[in-house]
Amino acid sequence: MELYFEEKKEEKKKSKSPILIGLMIILLIILTSVVVGLIVYIQSSLFKVKVNGVSNTDFRNLIEIEQNGTETKMYFPIKSVASYLGFTGYTGDFKNKSEDSSKCYIDNGEVIAMFTVNSDSLIVSSGDADSVYEEYTLDEKVFEQDGQLYTTEDGLIKAFDITLNYNADKNLLEIYTTDYLTNNYAQSLGVEKIPKLFRDRTAILEGMMIVETSSSPKKFGVIDIVSKNYILETKYDSISYLPYTSDFLVQSNGKYGIMTKEGRTKVNIAYDDITVIDYQLGLYLVKDDDLFGVINSNGNTILDTFYQQVGVSNTTYAQNALDNQYILLDTLIPVKYNDMWGFFDVEGNQITEFEFTGVGCATSTAANTYPTVEISSLRFVVVEKDKMYNLMDIKGKLRISSFVLNSVYLKYDAATGQNTYYMTYGGNTANIEEAYGQNQL
Repeated sequence: MELYFEEKKEEKKKSKSPILIGLMIILLIILTSVVVGLIVYIQSSLFKVKVNGVSNTDFRNLIEIEQNGTETKMYFPIKSVASYLGFTGYTGDFKNKSEDSSKCYIDNGEVIAMFTVNSDSLIVSSGDADSVYEEYTLDEKVFEQDGQLYTTEDGLIKAFDITLNYNADKNLLEIYTTDYLTNNYAQSLGVEKIPKLFRDRTAILEGMMIVETSSSPKKFGVIDIVSKNYILETKYDSISYLPYTSDFLVQSNGKYGIMTKEGRTKVNIAYDDITVIDYQLGLYLVKDDDLFGVINSNGNTILDTFYQQVGVSNTTYAQNALDNQYILLDTLIPVKYNDMWGFFDVEGNQITEFEFTGVGCATSTAANTYPTVEISSLRFVVVEKDKMYNLMDIKGKLRISSFVLNSVYLKYDAATGQNTYYMTYGGNTANIEEAYGQNQL
């Protein structure tokens, strides 16, 4: 009898073992699920960055993040992120090369964009000596931290010509560069050739692409990448994109005009050449039969096309670091007519008669000096009459009673990036800014 009960007891023990094993397996599965869920949650809550569709932890680690309630603010070290977006970052001012730590700029070989600490102004240039600078206003001022200049998402978009989107639910920042988008859409649209120039490719950021035919002679058009409809048909001899206004400079039968992104004519195709001379004011230099004039963005005439020259040479006055060679001191348009120079304002009002033989002083006998055409701190322009010089303010008033200056020049301090201006007269040399500050003249 005892043996029977012992056998029953042993059978009971054996019957419980599979149950315990099953419970342990279930608990292990639940625990594993909890751990996996926790890992997924942690990973989903971590900030992630993708550049052109690829995760980039190095880029992510560069970003400074500020969380204010539900609002997420991101700040980017400009020079450090440049290489990830197809640019190279440099310290200083691109106009006057220096190691000025209050400024930095990015360069991709075609486009340069410069930031300045404590400023919300972004200066963009094509890098061409004769190009006009574009100026954009940023949503916040640039700041310095640990020797780096930082900007916001807005600054990053405007300087690098990228798209940027932050998904708060996924805690994911996605960035796409102009070149990546252009190549990607060209492939999906079956476009064989993309625009050679970077600024022309930036039309992709507005949902447009300049396309060209494979036939000879080549013809150019603009296509909407979403609808795949043509905004401008492929019938133009050339097309260039104007990013500041989102317009297109077109050429047909040797003449130029401007078309909008809706395909509307903004400036008639009637000029031998068109050059932007002020983006913010919407002013264009136009050429017709080797004579020049100025029109506005509506095609209205500011200056008729019968002048020999409008503006000065930016190459000659490169060290003067002109913001605009066509509009000096943001106000005066120097114009040459019958071999004499005069000045108009940006609205086309005549400021002076055609009484000057030159604008600026292009020569200097002093060593290590540079030609000068304007002294921006004093709002003066250098004017010439028969190889003697004077200083003129923005109202057209001469600041010296007669043309007695033998030369006007600048000296550049590479350490500070600053220009100092001098004038010589009667065997004397004077610092112009000091002289006028001390009322010596």
